[in-house]
Amino acid sequence: MEKPHQHAEEERARIERKEDDVVITSDDSFPASDPPSWTPVSGVVSMKSVEVGQIVQPGQGLMTIVPLHDVWITANFKETQLAKVRPGQKAEVHVDMYDATIEGRVDSIAGATGARTSLLPPENATGNFVKVVQRIPVKIVFDRLPRGIVLRPGMNVAATILTK
Repeated sequence: MEKPHQHAEEERARIERKEDDVVITSDDSFPASDPPSWTPVSGVVSMKSVEVGQIVQPGQGLMTIVPLHDVWITANFKETQLAKVRPGQKAEVHVDMYDATIEGRVDSIAGATGARTSLLPPENATGNFVKVVQRIPVKIVFDRLPRGIVLRPGMNVAATILTK
């Protein structure tokens, strides 16, 4: 039979083994008043909402980090355009900012239209039925971006999927 504190002792020993795996380094290039901060991804800080001296709470959002190395686009195609589209097909994406076309491929097709998954879906309760062609999000990924091209959220692009 297990002793009541045996589980806690085993957990403490497991944590101590994990602590032994951690390498602690000293870096004098950072003054104590300005310690480095680390993020799980590299990218660009956007929407910073914290200032020096501000008191923050655990879990409080302080900024958004936009990763720029692992990017994709979401193109909203009309449902009538997707009959022959399949994941893995090649795509061409024209980026307005650079006036350049980038090679990509279809990663996935959303399971629902943008209207169904939006925060406030449209309510068309006018009494008259008008058939509206819906848009379905398609995720297009890039194996490699050309040198000097950086894609950022919200940029204007024109996507073409090569189905033949």
